[in-house]
Formats: sequence, C-alpha cells, structure tokens
Amino acid sequence: MAINGRQDLIDFTLRSLGHPIIHINVTVEMLEDRLDDTIALWQEYSLEGNSRDYIRKQVTEQDIYNEYFEIPYDEVLGITRLIPVTRTMMGAAALPFDPHFMMMQNTMNMMGNGWASIDLTSYSLFREYGETIELLLRPKPNIRFNRFQEKLFVDWTWSHRNWNTGQMLTEDSQIVLHEGDTFGDDNKEGLLFDLELPSSGRGGYQGIGSAPDIYPGDFIILECHKILHPEEFPRVYNSTWVKRYYKEKVKMQWATVLKKYGGMALPGGVQLNGDQMYQEAEAEIKELFNALLTDYQEPLQFFIG
Repeated sequence: MAINGRQDLIDFTLRSLGHPIIHINVTVEMLEDRLDDTIALWQEYSLEGNSRDYIRKQVTEQDIYNEYFEIPYDEVLGITRLIPVTRTMMGAAALPFDPHFMMMQNTMNMMGNGWASIDLTSYSLFREYGETIELLLRPKPNIRFNRFQEKLFVDWTWSHRNWNTGQMLTEDSQIVLHEGDTFGDDNKEGLLFDLELPSSGRGGYQGIGSAPDIYPGDFIILECHKILHPEEFPRVYNSTWVKRYYKEKVKMQWATVLKKYGGMALPGGVQLNGDQMYQEAEAEIKELFNALLTDYQEPLQFFIG
C-alpha cells in the first residue's frame, strides 16, 4: 500500500499493531509526537532526508547592523561553504582587490585578439596562478553556523553602518559622527569613533580603516544541506525506514503505558506483557538506528551546522 501523507502513515501503523481488533492504548498527541521524532531523526541522518542545495541571498542593511545572517531553523541543516558573488559578476564596480578580474583585464589589454591565441594549458596555469594569489592575499572567510542559533557568522570586514553628522564637539572642537539607528532600537546616542570610520571609496565614505568585504545590496551564495519537508514531499512517509521506525516508536509508547498496568487482563482473558513489548521495540529501534547510520547515511564530510 502506497502511503502519501501523514495520516496515511498513522493509520497504517495502527493497523500493523493490530487495530481495530486490539485497542492501541496511545493518544492522538502521542502518535503525532512519535511521528515528529521519527521524521526529525530521518531528516538529520538519512541521505534521503536532506538535499544539497544553494541559497542565493542579498545582503541587507539589517544584516550589516547584526553582523550575521539569519538562517531559518526549519530550512537549513548545515552549511558547507559561503561563496561571495563579486560585483564584477553582477555588472558593477570591481572589488577592492579581485586578482582574477585584474589579471584577466591585463591579459585582454595585452592581446588584441583576446583569448583566441591562448591554449588550454596556458589557461589552466593562468587560473592556478590567480587562485594562488587570491588564496594568499584574499583568503576565503571563515564561517560559523549552528542551526539552533539560526545565525550564520562570517569572519570578514563588514560594511559600516550608515552615519550622520552629530552636534557633539570633541576637545579639538571637531564635530563627531553619530552611527545610524539600529533597526528597532530607540538608542540614538551611538558614536562612530575614528577607527570605525569607513574607508574612502565606494559610496563616498571618508575615514580610517580597511575597506569592507561586503556591502548592502551585495549577494552571497550558501552551499548547504536543506531539510526535506514531508508537507512539500509527502512520499517521504512511504520510506521503508520511516514506516518501520515509526511503528516501533508507537509500539514502545504503547508498551510504556501498559507497563504501568502490568498483569491487567483484556476482554477474553488475554494479557499483554508491557515489559516484553518494550524490550522488543527497544531492540528493534536500536537495530534500525544502526542501519540508518550505515545504510542510509551519506558518507561523512565536513559541514558547519
């Protein structure tokens, strides 16, 4: 029987345990909770429970103020890497230092015919040389992500917040700059100190400090593992492992209830041994979990999450 929904799986599981001939002593809430546990475990460990994907995100003023990116908990399981999109790819001004762009521009200027006379060996060496320079002078930023925090932290130089001229005078009678208000914050007295002043360059910023690596309006691409949601893909409930594991979880829940009424006879004199049912379900759950790690899991690799 094909199972194409949440309720289909619940009904299938109850029938496999003997319903309606035997009354299954679990509530609707218990059935829902055990199913949530099963799906969460499957999403986290199964190769089929999550998928490799790419998320394109535009940097906002809110991200700059926060100095982190908000990542919804129910969307991303882990992040493999962050791929900044240079402004040369977006048709805008070049980055403060973009070795590939600079080398390509110089090569094109030197060769009237463009790339026509460059063979694959030369092009490969050219790319390796550019990547080496980029690795030394503009290394990839480190990222830190925990799905329970719902925040992606990036170790790079963030763009400076908007500022406006204040009316407070320093000891040398110079007007200092106020930082722009943080979204949702009533504090309007934040000061922008000299070392925090933006560098001259993009946007007409003047001041001391290194050029930011990211600005509002820029784009980043996140290579990540996204959770597969059963509501969007209902065939998840037809997974063999999900059906077997959920059945044993419900059986264990039922046995937990029966253990509190040990020795009680059912109509017809039948007695159910809650302790034995619990041990059987526990052993089967352990076997299924080991199978999840060995047979259903993707080979181990590094990702942040």
